[in-house]
Amino acid sequence: TIEAKSIPISAMNVVQANAIIRDDPDAVYLDIRIRADYEQGHVPNSINIPAFVRTEEGEMQEVRDSFSRQISKKLPDKTRRYFVGCTSGVLSLEASKWMLEMGYQNTVNVNGGFQAWAASQFPTAQGPPTVDTLAENQTISTDATDFVPRATLTRTHELKGHTERVWCVAWSPCGQTLASCGADKSVRLWRHDGTTWACQAVLEGAHTRTVRCVAWAPGGGKLATASFDGTCAVWTLADGEWSQSCTLQGHENEVKSVAWDPSGRLLASCSRDKSVWVWEAADDDFECVAVLQGHTQDVKM
Repeated sequence: TIEAKSIPISAMNVVQANAIIRDDPDAVYLDIRIRADYEQGHVPNSINIPAFVRTEEGEMQEVRDSFSRQISKKLPDKTRRYFVGCTSGVLSLEASKWMLEMGYQNTVNVNGGFQAWAASQFPTAQGPPTVDTLAENQTISTDATDFVPRATLTRTHELKGHTERVWCVAWSPCGQTLASCGADKSVRLWRHDGTTWACQAVLEGAHTRTVRCVAWAPGGGKLATASFDGTCAVWTLADGEWSQSCTLQGHENEVKSVAWDPSGRLLASCSRDKSVWVWEAADDDFECVAVLQGHTQDVKM
């Protein structure tokens, strides 16, 4: 769980959400995007109730009162599990909080939103919703195969550049850039130009030992790295260039992994020292706000 304005909100990634929706006919995917975005592509059999509108200036403005009325009218059953999604999983955090305050205790925010769903090659649909209102005890009639990826995995390219073992790869939230890190102490960013993959940037100099993990912030403008040198680093994209913005120190041994919360404000790191550190963004730096201990062996993920 994560905290949003003191309201604990459960969250799952799209793989976890897909698996539950596929097997549970009572589970509902609630898409809170505006109707135009929804009709361009959405999760099959999802329900669309916008929680925000786009202003003439292109900014997103909340419409909580309208959203709450529509939720009460169209989704009266508060015992169901509702998977709340938007484009990237950020705005849906706020909508999830509203639903929890309304008594929908089985509300789950979908990390990564529809971008991550589509990037995972799960089935999508277009056009208006096929389901508009769910009465109590009404199930959504679906073929379970609708939620099974139909793509066949085929090796298409081999990305060469690292001089030693590669430890981790991670897709950017938009699915257009792949980050890799390894024992050569570097991070490489790869993009596909339509015909082949090319390395767009090499991030190095922050770590003195293996870079074990790399993780994208939800907006795609920041990267976090974890290293066996006992530190984490945060990298920021500005004017088309990546640079190291800060180093996070505190772990007493190898840092195994890092992970962002859906808002991009919190970063968690775990280590061979058996602890988890939680860092909060403070301007261009991060400060540790919690150290979680309790394990007797390495914390690896």
